[in-house]
Amino acid sequence: MKQYSQMKESGIESIGKIPEGWESRKLRTVCNMFGRIGYRGYTINDIVEEGEGAITLSPSNIIDDKFDLNKKIYLSWMKYEESPEIQIFDNDILLVKTGSTVGKVCMITNATEKMTINPQLVVLKSLKINSNFLLFFMVSNVFKDQLYASIAGGSTPTTSQGEILSHHILFPSPKEQKQIVSYLDKKTAKIDDEITKNQNLIKLLQEKRQSEINHAVTKGLDDSVEMKDSGIEWIGKIPEEWVNTKLKFILSLLKDGSHNPPPRVDDGIKFLSGATDIKNSKILFDKCSFISKDDYVELHKRYQLKDKDILLTIVATLGNVAIVEQKDLPFSMQRSIAVLRSKSIISHKFLFYFLHSKYFQENLISKNHGSVKPGIYLGELNNISLVYPQNISEQKQIVSYLDEKTTKIDSLISKIQLQISNLQDFRESLISSAVTGKIKVAQA
Repeated sequence: MKQYSQMKESGIESIGKIPEGWESRKLRTVCNMFGRIGYRGYTINDIVEEGEGAITLSPSNIIDDKFDLNKKIYLSWMKYEESPEIQIFDNDILLVKTGSTVGKVCMITNATEKMTINPQLVVLKSLKINSNFLLFFMVSNVFKDQLYASIAGGSTPTTSQGEILSHHILFPSPKEQKQIVSYLDKKTAKIDDEITKNQNLIKLLQEKRQSEINHAVTKGLDDSVEMKDSGIEWIGKIPEEWVNTKLKFILSLLKDGSHNPPPRVDDGIKFLSGATDIKNSKILFDKCSFISKDDYVELHKRYQLKDKDILLTIVATLGNVAIVEQKDLPFSMQRSIAVLRSKSIISHKFLFYFLHSKYFQENLISKNHGSVKPGIYLGELNNISLVYPQNISEQKQIVSYLDEKTTKIDSLISKIQLQISNLQDFRESLISSAVTGKIKVAQA
């Protein structure tokens, strides 16, 4: 990479030296910023159907620094018209200032519908700088680090418009801005293409993994055996020696967690809150809270969690599954998680894989009783049908087969995810280096 021959101090510790001829400015000098503040906020009563108002944009409309309109929520025309300064048009820049995704940013392109923003966003207008250069700068770690440093404490991360406008940006000549944008457009497009290819490959591997599980837990491993009708439309035929039953007949325990969670303490017994603590078939304790030992004892008078129990999320996010291991104990949980304990007639690991099957997951979702917050009652869960081989050794063979297959696929996925992470790191580094003058991409 070429370097600039003459550099000077930027006066900003996090940026260091910049090319001679570049300027350091405050963001407020190159744009106007507007947000939905004060009485111009809105409530759920202002949300309307399509055709009755304008689209109100949220952080979910920003994906990988790109504007995305796959999700549309409409706000009444009255609320749209009362705030003309936050009506959205092409080349406006959106920035998330409140919530768990503070710092997400994108530029509006192809704005064919009337749009505004929700209170989590701000919009940058009347830009006195190349809009694409500013977007790249705001994507860079140099800008993000300033933004994160200004986030106020509390349960909901947030920063103010005043803080954002006081952040530093760099200002090369208009010609250099254009050349840097051209360079980064080409380079990031190639990187993004590689990332997309890898993401698509992961999807194919995940589909292959799901297919292996679906077939093994409903058809077995021997395609030559006699088959019979399972009596379950979604499953179809099963091996002749398999049985169709309901969960309640193969479980010795089905309970959910606490409906009235006790006070949290700084240190004590681990306490799981929900689906965020169960991901990718594992129990994640790194962000769990804690309850006192006395409260734990009180909560578990009915039952004690044991090694090989299976956890299943049944509120909000349905269907996340994990196996309890001895090293995890003791811990407790909220009612959004159910615990299933299998009888000796069925391998806990076979049940674990069956709960991952497409049949079970779709059945679980179909029995959802919540509209705003999905959920399933234990009684309904107990009555979900399953199929399994009566022969324990056949169950173990299926488990062994799936352990081997899923381990190989998971290993491949992990390697590809590492490649994606490396590409994303390289992308971020390239952008930061170009917009701060650490590499010279502009031509004389």
